[in-house]
Amino acid sequence: MITPKRLMHNSDKFSDKVAISYKNTSNEWSSNTWSEFFNSVKSISKALIASGIEKHDKVSIYSYNRKEWVECYAATQFINSAAVKHAYVQQLRDGVDNFFAT
Repeated sequence: MITPKRLMHNSDKFSDKVAISYKNTSNEWSSNTWSEFFNSVKSISKALIASGIEKHDKVSIYSYNRKEWVECYAATQFINSAAVKHAYVQQLRDGVDNFFAT
């Protein structure tokens, strides 16, 4: 779990160290530092707040496993909301539009 306090600590203490590695669109390995990861989480947190997400709201992240999913998950914790899972099969039944409500 990435708690906000730990994320801020790691961004401060290990700012230039690798936080997350992933395959980019060219299928090559790339990395983000703790500082880059924290900046992405802050940006997403601000966007969630601007979208009306409030403390204790539940947020469904509809995405494949990728670095942006981890950033969004951390952002929900950063603003004291909660990421909730949903079944991929549900999307096949109901369509994507049903997943954008809190």
